[in-house]
Amino acid sequence: MDIDVYLQRLVKELLHLWDGVGAYDAYSKTKFKLHGAFHSTSNDFPAYANSSGWNTKGRFACPSYARDTHSMWLDNGHKFCYVGHRRWLLENHPFYFDDVGFHGSIELGHAPKPCSGIDVLLQL
Repeated sequence: MDIDVYLQRLVKELLHLWDGVGAYDAYSKTKFKLHGAFHSTSNDFPAYANSSGWNTKGRFACPSYARDTHSMWLDNGHKFCYVGHRRWLLENHPFYFDDVGFHGSIELGHAPKPCSGIDVLLQL
């Protein structure tokens, strides 16, 4: 669970690369400042929460849609249920207006746009 202990060295090196280190281009025979950044990782959702710091439980669990996550508290189960997936369907899809098969309601919303980098920084 405490993966940050194992990642401390990597984070330190990435912060150093973020600021830039001196490098040499042998082809052009010039010096330049090389910068580096961490791009992505592949893991399951709980590991994503541990490594990114994003809370993947609760009302706004989706890291891509954050505040646009549709969730519903289940009183009998004492947990969140994530609904609203029909907003990604085309409006002529048979499930779009189906109220019998989906908790007795029709979803008329449209798919939200993923958060931009600026949106993520504002959330921080």
